[in-house]
Amino acid sequence: MLSTFKNLIKCNNIQNIRHMSNFPPKRYSVIKCLNHSGQRKNGVQLGPNAIYNNYLFGMFQQYLMDVPGNKWVEVNTSTINDVPFSNAKVDYKSNTILNASHVSSYCSDVFDKNIESYEKKSNLIINLIGDHSAALGTVMSSVGSDRDFKLVWIDAHADINTSDTSFTGNCHGMPLSMASKLSDKYLSDNNIFEWLKGVNKFDLNNLIYVAIRDIDAGEAEIIKKHNITVISMDDIRAGNVEALITKISGHNVHVSFDVDSLDPIYFSATGTPVPNGLHPSELKYLIGIINKFGNIFKLDIAEFNPLIGTGISSNLAHLADVPFHNINSQKHYVEMIINNVLAPTFRVPYLIP
Repeated sequence: MLSTFKNLIKCNNIQNIRHMSNFPPKRYSVIKCLNHSGQRKNGVQLGPNAIYNNYLFGMFQQYLMDVPGNKWVEVNTSTINDVPFSNAKVDYKSNTILNASHVSSYCSDVFDKNIESYEKKSNLIINLIGDHSAALGTVMSSVGSDRDFKLVWIDAHADINTSDTSFTGNCHGMPLSMASKLSDKYLSDNNIFEWLKGVNKFDLNNLIYVAIRDIDAGEAEIIKKHNITVISMDDIRAGNVEALITKISGHNVHVSFDVDSLDPIYFSATGTPVPNGLHPSELKYLIGIINKFGNIFKLDIAEFNPLIGTGISSNLAHLADVPFHNINSQKHYVEMIINNVLAPTFRVPYLIP
């Protein structure tokens, strides 16, 4: 199954991509959004700290400063909080979107912190977010910074439901419809998303889906209507990524990565796993291709839930904030993210042997 990909990796020499220069270190920022209100499962708000506090960005940062010709330095770190999780959350201010006021609040903060990172001249912004609804803030900040960027959405799901097509009301399935303003219903819903009115909409011509395979009927209609580029799992396995390369070549690229794009055989610590997903080596290849033909200026990592697929009970949730020697069951997942997403984004070899 992976033979095609192994040959492509060998031919393209993705693992050896480097920027060799004597320029000063490049600058990156990290924004952690500990959100969960875009869905209904506890634990996803722990994902950002589980990643950041374990390798990122202590040993990881030192490693990046030691890579010849490709040095990086962290210039800004921010943390955004959600309301405490409760299985009985009710938001009476909206009849169309679950917890709309909470979602709007942290998305607005994510937007502001991303803009702040641009102002600090960051070459790369890493958004470690809980559920994928926070990508509304990351995408809209990209719109505000570079209208010509391309958005590569690596996910098992299309996340482009509107409040009319969604079966659940969960906002983590709606960020792209909201960013592209396909419906103005939520904009007029008690002015909860008032901050969006002053931001231009995201142009769906700049969207490329990768690895989506669980698509609702309403989403399929939207994808067809707007002729959105889709790189399917069949395309990936056959090495047919020309449409991706053509779309991103010479452009700034915002990658929004949901861990459920990976096959649950390899990564089960997420709330909405879908079979027939990416192998880790396929993911690493794709990130390498994106960074070879485009310039990744922003990376989102979403939907890692340390309480799922790790055998960790909810009463041990605090362990997401402590080093791995106390929580080895998270180590496998975080190392997979570092080696197959962050390493090719920073254009370095494997960061964790």
